Amino acid sequence: AAGAVDVYESLARAHVAEGADYLLIETAATADEAVAAIVGVSRLDGGGPPVWCCFTLADDASGRLRGGELVAHAVDRVVNASEANGVDLAAVGANCACADAVDAALPQLVEYGEGRDVVVYANAFAGTTSAWLASEGRPDVAEPPFRGPGGDVVDGVLTVEAYAKRARAWRAAGATVVGGCCGATPDHMRAVAAVLAAPWDGPDPPTFEKMMEDQAAVFEAVGAKMDSVVIDATAKDLARTDAAVLEREA
Repeated sequence: AAGAVDVYESLARAHVAEGADYLLIETAATADEAVAAIVGVSRLDGGGPPVWCCFTLADDASGRLRGGELVAHAVDRVVNASEANGVDLAAVGANCACADAVDAALPQLVEYGEGRDVVVYANAFAGTTSAWLASEGRPDVAEPPFRGPGGDVVDGVLTVEAYAKRARAWRAAGATVVGGCCGATPDHMRAVAAVLAAPWDGPDPPTFEKMMEDQAAVFEAVGAKMDSVVIDATAKDLARTDAAVLEREA
């Protein structure tokens, strides 16, 4: 862990030296990765510039990171780590994950982000590296990974129109910054910009409450419990563990 912190500190210093206004921790598969990066940033003068922290998600749309942790746990850990180390965590989010996975994670990002900006930029691929993960024997592979209308996908990629509809739904459910990751083209981004700027004349996108209901159904299907008391207790235990680790490193 200490070696990872040193690497992240070095990277942060290099970016700041070149004039970076923000630092982006992205595609973090575990909370440990993100916490190490935050501690590295904290070693900069004044705690460094504002930080955005985005996680990559399991393809099974279970509201978990690829490392297996609930998004709620991971966000709670980075929020606690940033506050304990004087780092300005300006945004939390998700990236490099299929659109269904972002749907499932968004309620946790909004709730546990505690008023911070929520950044989402999904892959346009219907499923994210599922074939490769399956070949590695990974458990976080959904088959099929995409549950939307069949016409929304052409040659394994969400159409421009389908991605824009998702972007609109994410914005309605609490995302404040929306973009695109792997497989998203300039045409996808132009469509997203247009749909977010224009009055919406289609069906109402799902609300935060509806996404929470959908996520609860997914959790039930995969045998996980959507019990906020359990989630809160586990997150607090993890936060205390992080604090002990940081104290030892100091």
